[in-house]
Parts: sequence; structure tokens; C-alpha cells
Amino acid sequence: SNGGFLEFHNACEAKLPHNYVLKRVRLDKGFFDEINFQYFEEATTEYVCKAPLKENLKKVALDISDWEEVSNRHSVAERMLILPSWSKPRRFIFIREKMDQNGQLLLPGLYKYQAIVTNIEDETSLEIWQDYNRRARIEGTIEELKDGFACEQMSQHEIRRNLAFMAVKLIAYNLHNFFKKALLPDHAKGWKIKTLRMDFLRVSGNIVGNGRYRRIRLAANRSLMALVEAVKANLERFLWQWSYCLIYHRA
Repeated sequence: SNGGFLEFHNACEAKLPHNYVLKRVRLDKGFFDEINFQYFEEATTEYVCKAPLKENLKKVALDISDWEEVSNRHSVAERMLILPSWSKPRRFIFIREKMDQNGQLLLPGLYKYQAIVTNIEDETSLEIWQDYNRRARIEGTIEELKDGFACEQMSQHEIRRNLAFMAVKLIAYNLHNFFKKALLPDHAKGWKIKTLRMDFLRVSGNIVGNGRYRRIRLAANRSLMALVEAVKANLERFLWQWSYCLIYHRA
């Protein structure tokens, strides 16, 4: 994933509004590269990057004795380290987690470790770890794009077809988000596409009637009826607000 990363990063940063300043980036371990760190350091951009726990870092983690316990199963510590081929030392945050099995903690001494490198100096080890964990929120969006809209699939044989195919998927994703935020009731605004399809879009029913007068009859479902009524009410409210805005702007 590191190939062409800085070029991609610069292209993304260039799309920010002119009054936005990029303060911090959170990076997965696929971007653990001193070239990236040097770039952000020269740009005075803060970074928090997961470090692959190879033998040298694993040995450091196993040798740490001054762990700070931050929960009943997590401890943190930090070290200034310079890795082979690096030009200078950098701040590493180590996280130790007690391993468990089926919710039961195992015997003392059984742990798994994480490591994070950062150029941030004015935050504690715990704050750095908590900040990096905010990156995990994007994983849900990634899974939504893959499972719900097949955005990782490039099934066409020409680049222009794939670009057009991707544009259709992105439009569908944006419409899905608009529908959730604007029309669904509050308890359903956080639904993933799988839940929305199962509980609202792909509802089973029977085709009844004869000739041209056929229709779909759904089974009695109070929760679905309440959901449909809420969507209709929100749609009416949205259309009224939209028409009011049009009249106001024309005036």
C-alpha cells in the first residue's frame, strides 16, 4: 500500500478547502517508512503510525519493565528508538494486552503487543494510543464500501469502464447515506447497508391479483409499518424544507 503514497497524499491534501490546514495523519503499518516520516516532519505535520512488530521491536517490547497499567488488561510504555538504516531516533509507544480465551483472562505473562511511532511530543502514551484507535472508525466505512457496494471489484477490462463503474457505485453509496441521514428515524440512521436491505428493501411478500391488477402483499409487520410511516413523514418534511429554500432563494 506504500507505493505512490506520498503522491496520493498530496493529491488528497490539494483537494482540501483553502482555509483548511492538515494537522495530523493516522497511518496503518503498511505506511511504516522513514521516507514518509521525514516528509511529515519537514511539513510540520503530526503523524501516528502503526509499526510492524518485527524481531527488533518485539525484543524491545519484551524487555520493557516499566509498564503503565491503563485498564485491567492494557498497559502502555514508550521508548526513543533508532532503527537500522534510520537517520535519527523517534518516539515509539508500546501497548501490551493480556490475552484471553472466551472472555476469560489466561495466566499472567501471556500478552500480545502493539507498537506505534509518532512525532507528537505533548501527548501521553495513552493519548497517542487512543488517538490512533480513532483510525479504526474508517474500517467500518471500508467494509461498507466492499460488502455493500463492491467497490473493491474492478470487473471491467478497460480503465474507462472501471472508472464509470466506480462512479456509479459512489453515487449509490452517497444516495444510501443521504437516505439514512435524511429519511430514516433516529434509531436507524446508523444502519449498515446489509441491515437496511434485510429490514427495509428486501422484504418478502406475495404477488396477488389477476391480469393487470396485480400487486404485492406483505406480511403483517409492525416494525416495518412504523419504519415506512417514519420515512414518509421525514420525506414530506424534507420536500417542504427544500421547496421553501427554492422559493426563498428565488425571492
